[in-house]
Amino acid sequence: MNNTNDVYLLLKLAGIDNDFNNKVFVPLIPGYRVYTKLGETYFRLDLEWCDKENTILYRWNDFANDFTFTNVQQWHVAHDNLTSLRLYITNTPRIKYSGTISVPFLLGLTCKENVEWLRGFVSQHISNFFQLERTLFSAEYQRDNVLKQAK
Repeated sequence: MNNTNDVYLLLKLAGIDNDFNNKVFVPLIPGYRVYTKLGETYFRLDLEWCDKENTILYRWNDFANDFTFTNVQQWHVAHDNLTSLRLYITNTPRIKYSGTISVPFLLGLTCKENVEWLRGFVSQHISNFFQLERTLFSAEYQRDNVLKQAK
């Protein structure tokens, strides 16, 4: 399925009942914020919503060695799945980090408890959301397979 506005990720995650093909729908909620340290550099990552483009935006702030998260050294916001952050970390000599730089890892979505909280938040407002999403995803997946076979 083409998740054109990227309002969720489909991830493999142990300990949570799967939604589709051994994966779990993980909602991306505007306002979600993560504080993290990569190597010796402190970052804040935020999810925002762009009404004009109807999509999720990723904002990152580099606080260098400021553990109080008050003095931003560099920041960027874009609909880029944190590609700009990956490039920034790779190309900034003072940042000594060689670990994982994936959206799920950076946003804490490899942690079962974080994913359960996000899913619970959505379920409080739309109780059958994940069932509806599973049904829609499965229908689109089947449609795409039929179209591929017809070519």
